[in-house]
Amino acid sequence: MVEIDNWVLFEEAVKIPLVSCNLFEAYGLTTPDMSIMDEKSRLRFGPYFPDKNFDYSYERIKQNYIIMYLSINPRKKTGNLDYDFIWSALDIAAEESTGTWDPDLKTIIPEEMDDNTKENMKILQAKVVGVNMKTGVAAIALPKQGFEYGNLPQLLSVVEGNYNGMTSAAYGVRLEDLDVPDDYADSFMGPQIGNEGLRKILGDHISVGTIVKPKTGLSVADWAKTAYRSFLAGLDVVKDDENLTDQEYCRFEPRVRAVLEHVKQIEKDTGRKLVYVPNITAGDVDTLMKRADLIKGLGGNCLMIDILAAGFSAVQTIRKRFPKMILHGHRAGHGDRTIYPEIVVNGKHLALRHGISMRVLALFSRLAGIDQLHIGAPRGKMEKGKLEPLENLEPLFRPMGSLKTVRPICSGGLKATVMWGVSRDMNPVSDEFNENIVFQAGGGTHAHDLGTFGGAKSMVQARNAIHEGKEPIDIMGEYFETLLAFRKWDNKVYVKWLKTLKKNSKIVVSPDERPYPKNGKYTTPGPKPVDLITAIKVYPPLTDDLKTHRPDLLN
Repeated sequence: MVEIDNWVLFEEAVKIPLVSCNLFEAYGLTTPDMSIMDEKSRLRFGPYFPDKNFDYSYERIKQNYIIMYLSINPRKKTGNLDYDFIWSALDIAAEESTGTWDPDLKTIIPEEMDDNTKENMKILQAKVVGVNMKTGVAAIALPKQGFEYGNLPQLLSVVEGNYNGMTSAAYGVRLEDLDVPDDYADSFMGPQIGNEGLRKILGDHISVGTIVKPKTGLSVADWAKTAYRSFLAGLDVVKDDENLTDQEYCRFEPRVRAVLEHVKQIEKDTGRKLVYVPNITAGDVDTLMKRADLIKGLGGNCLMIDILAAGFSAVQTIRKRFPKMILHGHRAGHGDRTIYPEIVVNGKHLALRHGISMRVLALFSRLAGIDQLHIGAPRGKMEKGKLEPLENLEPLFRPMGSLKTVRPICSGGLKATVMWGVSRDMNPVSDEFNENIVFQAGGGTHAHDLGTFGGAKSMVQARNAIHEGKEPIDIMGEYFETLLAFRKWDNKVYVKWLKTLKKNSKIVVSPDERPYPKNGKYTTPGPKPVDLITAIKVYPPLTDDLKTHRPDLLN
């Protein structure tokens, strides 16, 4: 513990589980020692102490309570850390169930209470059921009878409730995780297509996609043209950016009409299935519905909503109204709730944990009915490490009643060159590729040296190589688009490939301009590999690269 004048910071890091498991064990929780609490705390928080006969079986608690796993930085009240921590946890349990700041309530005096109220007061009391005094995590169990089944905003109003602004209890409180009973989970529609459905639509490999860039400024014609080139080159998914809705410079209806016309034509010509992701987020539910109706009427198969900006009521409404549409969840704005500062005190790295974790927002999204969700990506520009996306991945596949699983979207600063690493990083249990992801690259597609079409080709080439178990060096000489991608964005691997070349090597240095066919089965030949002398003439920059790294090949 680091001594700070007004609050407590725990030095040991909270370890977030990466695979589905017993969360009591994962967070290292033990039964709280209520014997340390004095008469004052018992008078105020007595109902929220588990009684001596309380059954601490994880499965029993999990099926009868909604369990909040909270990081708590308690206020210093007595100088006794255990006492102050449990006091804070009890204060939160009271606030989110039957208590208030002054327990001496006289709303209905006991002599006047009817039997129903008396029974309710017993049933609805939250309990502090687990603590970890090394990491500062507490588990608070909220009886499921206190929740309206199928109402996600009501769940949020409790588990994200007043407590994280209640400085009388703690200065920092973070909702790290959540357990919900199976019957409660099943009261929600959940994903209707889900990961398995998307595999059936797009194939049992990584889904590759792009976000049209720049995110603002393109006209309808230029936006649609960019989407067309992306799809034609082989991308499965093209999406609106999160801040593009119906601005004057690129109106919603003409944009989606133009793009979906291209989609129909490409699907007809190639036999492929494509997913255009239009952002239907709007200022009122009526407009939201009109946009969704338009997409459905035009033959679209997907709807995108900014889940935090629009709110989960909007998400649940769209899910209920359009059960056969893919629902794409964008998490714009999550960072102001999920990101917490890390500081260094006396050489020790400490986390000021507060707010709510992205993994809990992912769980909410799954309950609401999102089929594919942005969860961040390793090796990109958003997350600070490889663990965060894996932490967010777990609740998308966690057993939750009969709910379908969610397909995770990795995006933010990605390009084809990192697809191998990202797909491996997204596997929490082995070094094998995880192909159950959507891999999206905006700048990594459109900033390619050959433009959008070439960038999209490099994405498809990487995806197919991964599916076939090939590494970058195995394919760099076969595809000019891949060669250029590594030359620009991963010179280390590019040079490694150069060092594998021999004088009689043949490589491809011409772009593949063919539309991508169903299952990648081309009926016409692609660019032919040529010897190094010819390759240098066709692509002169290769000369300098060989002079620097393989001069022997030029003799």
